[in-house]
Amino acid sequence: MVVESPNGLVVFEGKLAEDVQEMRGTVTYHTGQRFPMVVTRRPPDG
Repeated sequence: MVVESPNGLVVFEGKLAEDVQEMRGTVTYHTGQRFPMVVTRRPPDG
């Protein structure tokens, strides 16, 4: 996934879990800094 920011591109490289509830990988900022990242799906509002 690539996101344009005012300072440059931010890139996420990772994998979607089989249950599609989570993505895990690395985010790389326009400065070259790399960080581990976990994205979790929120339960639907109800």
